[in-house]
Amino acid sequence: MATNSKIQWATATWNVARGCTKVDEDCKYCYMYRESFNETRYQPKEVVRTKSVFNLPLRLKEPSLIFTSSLTDFFHPDIDTYRWEAFQIIAQCPQHTFQILTKRPERIWKCLQQALKLAIDNNAVFAELMLRHWVNGNAPKNV
Repeated sequence: MATNSKIQWATATWNVARGCTKVDEDCKYCYMYRESFNETRYQPKEVVRTKSVFNLPLRLKEPSLIFTSSLTDFFHPDIDTYRWEAFQIIAQCPQHTFQILTKRPERIWKCLQQALKLAIDNNAVFAELMLRHWVNGNAPKNV
């Protein structure tokens, strides 16, 4: 996660994963593929959960405008098993605003429902509460 983002509309970036698969013609301009430096830094077509930065929003105390998942698509199918954990972090950080962009808007509803079930199964109280409201039509103020 970068806390000194060069992106004008964000003060920080947070990547829950790295890598993606292209969904349409516009993906040929994807920032993530360029940032891989021709696959020398990472394999851009392989979606991999981040390790060292996954929990970093919890450490940011000052309110931040966080571009979430600049190196992947937050609603990519390969993130389904741990997206609920990212929602748990978002729910625990009401001081931040999380900006989530996606090329897969058709998956949002299904992913919210799936994340809610996993949050319940894993006793993730913060995520469960936030997701229950969201699924009922009340999106969180910080997303």
